[in-house]
Amino acid sequence: MRVYISEAQISDKILQLFSETRHRPMMADVLESLIEEHSYRTDSPNHNIADRILSESPDFFLDERKKLCWEVDTDNVRSHLLGLEENPDAGWSKGYPSHMFMNSVFYMEKSELHVEDRYFEFNYVYCGCCDFFFEKTRRELSAGDMLIISPKANHNVKIKDDSTFLIQFYLNYNTFYSAFVSLLSDDNILSNFFRAILLNKDQANYLLLQTGDSAQIKRLARMMYLEYFRYDSYAPNCTDEWMRLLFAYVLRDAARNYSFISPSEGVDFAPIVKYLNTNYRSASLSDVAEHFHYSISYLSIMIKKLTGKNFTDLIRELKMTDAAHYLTTTTKSIEEIATLTGYNSSDQFTRTFREYYGITPSKYRKRA
Repeated sequence: MRVYISEAQISDKILQLFSETRHRPMMADVLESLIEEHSYRTDSPNHNIADRILSESPDFFLDERKKLCWEVDTDNVRSHLLGLEENPDAGWSKGYPSHMFMNSVFYMEKSELHVEDRYFEFNYVYCGCCDFFFEKTRRELSAGDMLIISPKANHNVKIKDDSTFLIQFYLNYNTFYSAFVSLLSDDNILSNFFRAILLNKDQANYLLLQTGDSAQIKRLARMMYLEYFRYDSYAPNCTDEWMRLLFAYVLRDAARNYSFISPSEGVDFAPIVKYLNTNYRSASLSDVAEHFHYSISYLSIMIKKLTGKNFTDLIRELKMTDAAHYLTTTTKSIEEIATLTGYNSSDQFTRTFREYYGITPSKYRKRA
């Protein structure tokens, strides 16, 4: 049987059980307790609630979203919440697709380090703060942070108080690839970097993208969240489309704020990527190694590992990308562009450009 239980009911029950036992309750126990008390409804009020929220100001969302109801399959509550790995296609609802599902994280709910074998996990901190535990490390997440965790990562995310709102959802590999990685179509250092991080099946990783207080990204997150709760035949496809828009806007901002910690090395490589993007015109491998206090051999190996390219090819790629941009968007001369991209002469620049693009800079500009 499918029943509907509001987020407010779940939150209140968690606090009640904690008060009675002094132990954080598991979600399965919370839902079973509510079902036994018949604290549910048999019809969904979500359409009306979502429409009302959309007609009001964004501030209205945080309070009213607690009235939204989770669709719970009473025959499947415990098997889903306790046996996701044995039955990964199980869901709160029998009719909802398994390629993407959403989860609510509640204050004082019991949660532990866990591993998702088949899903990428996304955590968007709408407001408040969270603690992120990854392997043996802890990191604080703030409002606007988008955290992407690869499969096989031993991790946990806990909200710090009841005023924190975290949107958490899961995508299987195929959906993740088509919705997120396909947006990284440009052959540049950032795209290569993200792909290397997230598609490395041999190593658990995470990617942290910091969007700050972007009103547009918050709006898209709200729309995706509300659409998911409509539970009709249109909701899955509409949720997917809002999700893709959300990814696109997050990635648009990602060049300014992103972070990657390698669990095997314990080093944040994002500053290195940013440094290369800024100083590629004159930086040598030894310059970069000295700046970040790494050995040349170690840095060379890490750059190859994270981008799939050696240092020389990576620098050339950055120069050629900027050169093409100057050729198509400005009237600067070939000599000026050669200087701007770090070449000592226009002849050297033209030769490298032709090797890279198969055409001279002048012809490239005319074709554009």
